[in-house]
Amino acid sequence: RVLPATITGVLTGKVAQSDLDLFESLNFADRLANITAPTLLVQGTVDTLLPLSQADLNAKALIEAGTTTK
Repeated sequence: RVLPATITGVLTGKVAQSDLDLFESLNFADRLANITAPTLLVQGTVDTLLPLSQADLNAKALIEAGTTTK
């Protein structure tokens, strides 16, 4: 489901709520503390699949875990 949802999102700019729910369930938040390599997050304002708020949450969690993050 991930690839078709991604293709649909890229081509139409829209994703079904059920696909968004799936992506949300596949997050790696419980493993952020294990990331120790310096991390660069790149997020665009026109991204219809993952909003800026997701990158912000990831950045805050990485910084809180002590990971160098930009």
